[in-house]
Amino acid sequence: MDYPKCQLVSSWRWTTGTISGTPTKGEQSTVTLAVTDALGQTATEPVTFDILQPNERAIVWNGKVQNVPAIVGNDSGTQTTFMPIWYVMQLLKTMGIDSTWNGHDWRLTTSAAVDVSNIQAGSGKTSIYLNGTLVQQVNTVADTDPSTNKPTAYMPIWYVQQILQRVGLQSSWDGTSWTVTQEQDSQSM
Repeated sequence: MDYPKCQLVSSWRWTTGTISGTPTKGEQSTVTLAVTDALGQTATEPVTFDILQPNERAIVWNGKVQNVPAIVGNDSGTQTTFMPIWYVMQLLKTMGIDSTWNGHDWRLTTSAAVDVSNIQAGSGKTSIYLNGTLVQQVNTVADTDPSTNKPTAYMPIWYVQQILQRVGLQSSWDGTSWTVTQEQDSQSM
């Protein structure tokens, strides 16, 4: 598949280039990036990246990327991204946060310092507990996990970001990628 010419911004000048290759959705793909600088010099470089399916989002932790199913929908009138709780539980496990899910309550346990001040749990049919303290109530949705074709619970990722802040983990969201980082002064997980 050949892509149309594109403009790229380098740190010192505008360049033009083309991208060619055969990217495969849902997999890591390598394409060739050919750029021509303002002096007319051309360089080519293979570039490898993940291509997300329309119903996927990326979770980035410690430089590792995992593509997971996602639903974009409304939560109390606000458009947000929902991710399956199971995938988030697997991520949290790598961070040293244990969790259990019984279909209504999600219980998170960690040995890290936890900030449970200023709790405004909100309302929703699902309760989230952090070291035994109710910290959030959210709306969840049930949908099919495309990997297993079984129903699973999806939760708005924004609330998980707020809970991770309480254990010293910062995260950013750009609409397609959720990047989680550990604060410099927090305990090692």
